[in-house]
Amino acid sequence: WATLSLGVVRVSSQFLRGDEANTQAPLPAYWVANAGLSAQWRGFEAFVTLNNLLNNKYETFGTFAPDARLPDRPVVRFVTPAPPINVLAGLRYTF
Repeated sequence: WATLSLGVVRVSSQFLRGDEANTQAPLPAYWVANAGLSAQWRGFEAFVTLNNLLNNKYETFGTFAPDARLPDRPVVRFVTPAPPINVLAGLRYTF
């Protein structure tokens, strides 16, 4: 049997770590579309998943921390960018 899946993940805006008073601008909300295809046969399953199908640009985490690259190590905003569109493929056997 073959299965096609489509999904959307939505994440609301979030404040950065280190801004417990929530006085700074938060990371914006984002959504991501994913798709997958799998096929099963005699205990085997082959699958392919496309993540971030529309290649959205967004950040998944943010913090305020000292920047050791600069003199006097000022506290600055650091964010973690999400991965671009990517593919995961695999083969699974269940017995």
